Amino acid sequence: MNLELRFYIVIILVMMLGTTTYTPWNVNADASLPPQPKAEQFFSYRTGPYDEMIVATDPKVKKGGNWSPAPQEGLNKGVVWFFRWGFAEYTFTKPSTEVYVQFVLSDHNDGPVNIYVDGIYYGSFQTLNASNNYVRVSNLPNTVHTIRVEAAGGGDFHLGFFGIYSNHNPVITGLTYSPTSNIVAGYTRMAFTVSAYDPNGDPLTYRWQVRDPSGRISDIGTGNSITWTPPFPGTWEMNVVVTDGRGGMANRNVTFNVRGNAAPVIQNLTYEPNPAIVGREVHMTIFAADPDGDPLTYSWTAKKPNGQQIALPNNATTTFQPDMPGDWTVVVTVRDPYGGVATRSQTITVADFSLNAAVEPPEASRGQKIMIYASLTEPDGRRIQADSISAILPNGATVGLRWDSALNRYTGEYLIPDGGAPGVWPGDGSYEIRVRATKYGITKEQVLRVVIRGNIKEKLYIRQVQF
Repeated sequence: MNLELRFYIVIILVMMLGTTTYTPWNVNADASLPPQPKAEQFFSYRTGPYDEMIVATDPKVKKGGNWSPAPQEGLNKGVVWFFRWGFAEYTFTKPSTEVYVQFVLSDHNDGPVNIYVDGIYYGSFQTLNASNNYVRVSNLPNTVHTIRVEAAGGGDFHLGFFGIYSNHNPVITGLTYSPTSNIVAGYTRMAFTVSAYDPNGDPLTYRWQVRDPSGRISDIGTGNSITWTPPFPGTWEMNVVVTDGRGGMANRNVTFNVRGNAAPVIQNLTYEPNPAIVGREVHMTIFAADPDGDPLTYSWTAKKPNGQQIALPNNATTTFQPDMPGDWTVVVTVRDPYGGVATRSQTITVADFSLNAAVEPPEASRGQKIMIYASLTEPDGRRIQADSISAILPNGATVGLRWDSALNRYTGEYLIPDGGAPGVWPGDGSYEIRVRATKYGITKEQVLRVVIRGNIKEKLYIRQVQF
C-alpha cells in the first residue's frame, strides 16, 4: 500500500471515529513537545476525547485559494469529501494555558505548508508523506483563536482534520511534612511528601526548593518525597513545583519555624560520704538544666586507681562501691535529645581502714599468758569487723582472735610455753608477733614486739588493759 493511499485511509477513519478515546501520548521528558507519530499510528498515541475534532469538510472550516470540490485525482471512486485547498482556517475558543492543535495534511506538490495562530507564524511542514503535525500554543487567554493552514507559494494541499485539545495543569491534592513542631537546626531530619495527579494522564516531575531565613533559594531534591535537615534556625519555606512536561505546572509551599539548640548546663556535682571509704557506697548527684526545656539523659563512668574503667547507673543520681583505696575519677555526661552535651568530672579520694593492735604485757615470762588486741577503724572513726584476722607467732603458729561486740574489737590469748634456748622462741629474747587482717579485699598487717624473760610457776595475774 503506497503512502498516499494510507493517508486517505487515515482521513476516512478520522471522519468515522470523531471523538473516540485514545491511549496516552508517549512523551519524552526531555522534549519540549510530544513526539510526532506517523499518521497511520495516530490513534495509538492520543488520550482523549478531543476538546474539538473538526474534519476539513465541515462548514465551520473556512477554505479558500486554489481549491477543488471535485474528487482528488487518483482516489478511489466514491471518496468525494477530500479536496485540495490553498488555505483552511478554523476558529476556536479555549481557556487553557496551553493548547495542542493536531492536524493531518499533505501538500499536493510536496511544497511547504505554513501554520499560523492568531496571525503568528508557528512553523512550516513538508507533507508529501502524510503525517500528524501539531503546534503548541502556550499562555492562551480565554478568547477566540484562529488557526490557519496555508500552502506556501500559492500551491495547494490536502487537509484531513483539525484536532484541538487542552493541556491541563497538574493538580496537587496534598503536601505533608513531619515533624511539624520542635524542629531543631542541624539535627531534626524532616520528611516531605506531595500528592498530585495530571488530568491528561501525563507523567509528572517534581522539583523541591527551600527558601532560607535570608531569602536565598536552593534546589534540594526531586521525586514526590524527600528528606532534608535544616542547617540553622529561623523561618523556612519549602516549595514543590510539579510539571507535566508540556508546560503544565502547579506548586505548593509550606512555612515552618526552626529553632536552635542550647547545650545543657551543669550547675553542681555532689557526692557522699566525704571522705569516701573502701567498701562503703558512694552516692553522687548531678544538678543540670536545659535552657530550651528539653529532657535530659545522663551517663556515668568511673576510673579506678589502677586505670580500670567501669560504667555506673545512668540516672541523675548514681551509686558505686569502691573496692580499692586511692583516687577515683568519675565522669558524668549530660545530653539533650538534639545533640547538646555537657560534661563534668570529679576526683574522689577513697580511704581504707586502719589496723591497730597491741600485746599485753609487752614483757612476759614462760608459763605466763599474753593478751593480743586488734581493731579495724575507718576514717570516720567507725570500727568494723574484718573478713579475716589472726595473730601469727614467731614460730608460724597462729592465735585466733574473736570479735568483742561490746568493745568493737578483737581479742585473743596465748600461754607462753616452757622451753627454748635464748633467742629461740620461747626462750629468752625479743620477738615479733604479726597481726594480719583482711577487709574489702585489702590485707593489712601490724607487727607487735614482746620480750620473754625467765619462767614463772605461780599463777599469773593478768591486768585488764582498756584498748
